[in-house]
Amino acid sequence: MSLADLGRGCPDLLVGYGGISVLLEVKGEKGKLNPMQEAWHNRWTGEPVVIVRTIQDVEKLIVNMTTLIQAFGKGIAENQEIHD
Repeated sequence: MSLADLGRGCPDLLVGYGGISVLLEVKGEKGKLNPMQEAWHNRWTGEPVVIVRTIQDVEKLIVNMTTLIQAFGKGIAENQEIHD
């Protein structure tokens, strides 16, 4: 899902795969975060934003997400019990 319309330094994409959600920042080979992006990343308290620069970066991300799903099952959050 594209988050581009949110602006204000928000990452470019939200990707959901097998119960895992990842925020992605898409940059060119030498692209850098602008000041608003840096501020947003510093304020974010969830999982770190993944910066992808090449299709190989995306392929590595998919492999890593697949490994997590295989290790913990589809819908990782469904496997976690909440205790009061």
